[in-house]
Amino acid sequence: MSISSRRGILSVVMACLLAATAARAGDPPDIPDAPRAKVSYVSAEQVYLDAGRADGLRTGDVLRILRRDAPVTEITIEHLAEHSASCRITGDAADVHPGDAAVVIRQGPAPAPADSAAVQATNPVPAATTGPARAQSAGRDRPFFLRGRLTLQWLHYNDRSETDLDLTQPSLRFDLRSREPFAGGHELQVRGTLRQNRRAAGFSSPAENEWRNRVYLVTLTRERPDDRWHYSLGRITSRAVSGFGQIDGALFSSRLAAGTRLGAFAGFTPDPRTSEPSGDERKLGGFLAWTDDDGVDRPWQAVLAAVGEYHGSEASREYLLLDGDLGHDGAFRLHQSAELEVNRGWRYAAQGRRLALSNTVTTLSARITPRWSASLSHDRRELYRTWATRSLPDSLFRDAERSGLRLRTRWSDGSGWSLAADGGVRGGAGRDGDTWGWGTTIGRAGLSGPGSYLSLDLRGFDGPRVSGLTPSLRLDQPLRDGLDLQVAAGLYSYDIVGVDGRRSHWTRVGARRILGRSWLAGLEYERDGGDDIRGDRLRADLTLRF
Repeated sequence: MSISSRRGILSVVMACLLAATAARAGDPPDIPDAPRAKVSYVSAEQVYLDAGRADGLRTGDVLRILRRDAPVTEITIEHLAEHSASCRITGDAADVHPGDAAVVIRQGPAPAPADSAAVQATNPVPAATTGPARAQSAGRDRPFFLRGRLTLQWLHYNDRSETDLDLTQPSLRFDLRSREPFAGGHELQVRGTLRQNRRAAGFSSPAENEWRNRVYLVTLTRERPDDRWHYSLGRITSRAVSGFGQIDGALFSSRLAAGTRLGAFAGFTPDPRTSEPSGDERKLGGFLAWTDDDGVDRPWQAVLAAVGEYHGSEASREYLLLDGDLGHDGAFRLHQSAELEVNRGWRYAAQGRRLALSNTVTTLSARITPRWSASLSHDRRELYRTWATRSLPDSLFRDAERSGLRLRTRWSDGSGWSLAADGGVRGGAGRDGDTWGWGTTIGRAGLSGPGSYLSLDLRGFDGPRVSGLTPSLRLDQPLRDGLDLQVAAGLYSYDIVGVDGRRSHWTRVGARRILGRSWLAGLEYERDGGDDIRGDRLRADLTLRF
């Protein structure tokens, strides 16, 4: 990326920062006695709550997701039942987990009274108003605002080993959303990272100093639930098609009936290492998506997609994707995904099969009792050939085949104690034997005050050539005035057949402080020692949330 391009991106980010800072002055105050809920289930596109209309929630409410009292993201209620709600993530892109807390920070419109039409008929609204009333009405007609997150981070690693690969890394991460940049229900999202790596020495040169900038999304979207047509333009990803990746292009979909959409997409695939546009790698396809139109008590959805990836005039990969989710009021969830390779031309000549399953995943999660949940998952992976890998020997593809089975379970006593355990096995055609892995975590919330969390984690693995153990201990302790302290330490050791065992250890201390309503500052220090890594890492960051 050229210097002029970097300056252009920085100018846009700083302009958005100033606009967001000004916009925050008009934010509504906190809502006293705001309704609270918990996340009961998370699908690919929706977040479901265990509270609904009878608990004081409204359609259009904006809720903040909290995990151990720390903000994660924001969601907006789209559908309501008496004791459950279906929501869409409208804040920062983040992983939302069942059990996370949710609190209303902005209320949706109050339900209209039954005789509102009659009242409006007898008391018509004047054609023109003046003063604050008109300003408020205009704001409702065209709600423009900017929200998101800007994080300025500085990282330094002091390498105390013989390689002496010291690293200093300043970076700026941005995730910005603008709703209604112009009329019509649009949203503009920009997400990326500006980063510089300053190395005291390099493997192949005396020193290295490079920029590694990434632009993940620059997307203009129109995706209101009741609209017949949805579309996204720019550098986009698709929530409807898993594994879609990035394309520089367009995606359109049309509602055929309630809960059924037909869509198509086309564009060029940017370089995943540099984010630079590409004129050689193309991706196009179509999909048919079904979802429960109510989507509250029994949420389900399914997608059937046909995807083609091409290098110039040659096919790189063509496959069919089937992805589905089925749930029941947070009590269970069944997820299944499968990719079916369609081989023709050189791909058929290389594999000798017209059709081949490359990736399948099946996961069943269930809430067995109010305090006990479990999940069982099975996956099978097969390395598929693409235009870039077509010259590799067949043995590499056979050796890359693998499949695995994993069981997870979690229990809590309702007073702060929790126990999670998991175990699984993974094997493949090119392996000498199976690899077993296991882990257990004991946690205690509220042990040293509200919001505190102490956890002991123990993990291990045992394979035909390598076996190891990684215990760790962590404490999260909120202090006064929005200050949160984290202390953690751990060991990792492993043994390789024919090689002496390796032992290392690490210690980490960090603090985060909420500054006012919009700012978050963090500082973290980690010291590593032992056979593999010896060094000190210091990281400082400042985040503006708006």
